[in-house]
Amino acid sequence: MTASSSRRRQSPRHAFQLPVSLAAFKRRSTPAHRQTLPATPAHRAPPVCAHPALADFKPLPFRPYLFSNPHFQTIFAHFYPKPPAVHYKRLQLRTADRQSVLNVDLANGTGFAADCSQHHQTVYQLPPHFDLQTPLPKHWKKPPPVAVVLHGLESNSTAIVSKRIVAALEQIPFKVFVLNYRSCAKDDAVPSTLRLYHAGFTEDLETLLKAIRHAAIQAKQQPPDVYLAAFSLGANITCQFLGTHKQNALTQYGVVAAAVACVPFDPCACQRKLDSGFNGAVYSARLVSTMRNKFQQAVDNGVSMGAVNPDSIRTANRVGLIDDVFIAPVFGFKDRFDYYHQVDARKVLSDIHVPTYIINSQDDPFFDHKCGKSLPTIDHIGSAPVLLNVTRHGGHCGFLDKSMFTRQTPGYFQNEFARFFTHVRQRLEQTQHEQQRS
Repeated sequence: MTASSSRRRQSPRHAFQLPVSLAAFKRRSTPAHRQTLPATPAHRAPPVCAHPALADFKPLPFRPYLFSNPHFQTIFAHFYPKPPAVHYKRLQLRTADRQSVLNVDLANGTGFAADCSQHHQTVYQLPPHFDLQTPLPKHWKKPPPVAVVLHGLESNSTAIVSKRIVAALEQIPFKVFVLNYRSCAKDDAVPSTLRLYHAGFTEDLETLLKAIRHAAIQAKQQPPDVYLAAFSLGANITCQFLGTHKQNALTQYGVVAAAVACVPFDPCACQRKLDSGFNGAVYSARLVSTMRNKFQQAVDNGVSMGAVNPDSIRTANRVGLIDDVFIAPVFGFKDRFDYYHQVDARKVLSDIHVPTYIINSQDDPFFDHKCGKSLPTIDHIGSAPVLLNVTRHGGHCGFLDKSMFTRQTPGYFQNEFARFFTHVRQRLEQTQHEQQRS
């Protein structure tokens, strides 16, 4: 056996910069479910995806700057370099369950705040029976597209990672909404509900998308095209939303594309890695400490505990334990393993109907991706318009590259989001022009 053939046999099932689509493998004689996906080095163009909006989009390689160490990439990127300046306007939106108020920060626009002021409201509230399928007059004009950003666990709109995404999307330019999860906004009040931190909880995203649509209709406009951008926990929520709603994500909610980074595929394996050793002491324990503080505030505020045992949460010191004693009972799961099984984004990828770009790092310290077993396979994605780009380095939402320091750019994956959205938008406009000519 030659050295080169030995290396080929030892190539991981998922290498970096690997877009996956069923159509990319149709020319092969071996059935898709029996094939091993080829490694794609960073300097080579990846295989072409079949969806028109993805066919000629090629991910750019990520080249780590200063140090490639995943912990350096993860920790340093959350503090430095400082992101471009972002200015928000705060909007408030009543949740569908009427248990809380969503704090939504808007950059580069007015959003549905104008409709609130017209009705002398401080909190925007959707009509109780708002119909997403109501036909609209064809002569109404469509406003420019908007983006909705979903952040990670215990993050918010003011976090550096969020601001970098907003800065990249403002350059397109997009009007950008950042959805702060319940209790996560920087100046949020004490939690009024325990319905928090669920990686498959899409209800608040749906409420915001409905509000965007409703505000457009109130202004006698067609609803704008919506682009979803998310990282970590928000990336999982986005995948769940797209896979659950399938074609309705486009036809009813107006979502035309999505770009997500650091999706926690195989949550059970991710939890084991996040809670163990150095990761557990540095990352997991820190996340849990802030979650426990919010829980104690909720207890002090008289929030109903339901099936939750407060003492169990006070002693939990890792994410897995919090999921067992908090998330599972609040949302009706048997235990954390049932929860992880239900929210695994790999299960819904094949049901996604809009172009979706996924960027994950092979060395992410939060996820068990290094062996490649937890990443999606061709069997998970099928013929869905999903582009998977797995980089060798980057850490968790780090992806520090040279341009961030020398040219003050937003960052690698943030720029990739903007590049992808620009590409999809151009393809949509091209298709519309062709339809008008015909």
